[in-house]
Amino acid sequence: PLLRSIRWDPVPGVTPPEMEGAYDVFVMQSALENLLEHVWSAADGDTPFGLLAGDICEDPEDGTRYVQISSVCRSRVSLVDGASIPPEAWEALNRDLEDLRVQGSLVGWYLRHPSGDLKLSEAERETHARYFNEPWHSALVVGTDAAQPTGGFFRRTARGFSTVPLPFHEVVTTESLSGGERRSVLDWTNAETDVEVTRS
Repeated sequence: PLLRSIRWDPVPGVTPPEMEGAYDVFVMQSALENLLEHVWSAADGDTPFGLLAGDICEDPEDGTRYVQISSVCRSRVSLVDGASIPPEAWEALNRDLEDLRVQGSLVGWYLRHPSGDLKLSEAERETHARYFNEPWHSALVVGTDAAQPTGGFFRRTARGFSTVPLPFHEVVTTESLSGGERRSVLDWTNAETDVEVTRS
């Protein structure tokens, strides 16, 4: 999906090679729009979260491994104490995920940080290790500070789980391709790209 995607790099700085994820991440705009609507519409004080569903792929030409996120499963309840997934929520989400099997497998999760802080807490890292311990699993953190919206993907690297957001690709729809310009659904202030982009 490189030809119709936007590569986003975290700001500030460049991710060192040893911190690159084991799998590149491509996320469809429809999935991004769904989860962004979920985290932004939640009540103050809530910590909305959900699962990321998609496919684990390999480029037949060069063997590059990547994950394509095509849909999300929203949790009907928030994280407990801001970091733990309630057992009943995990069971309900997995049932929902079964309904999405035609669109892919479990490839990670997402959650909101109202403050905009994009570091996973120790408790959130423990939750990730418990439920999402495969190298293709990502944690997407969205910071819903209205003045400075942010976001970032965290995943396993050669040096363990990433402590900083890693690059990812936003796969644009056919309608979002216009001439040499691409329309993005992101308004994150901590991500930059080197292609011509219109933010919606």
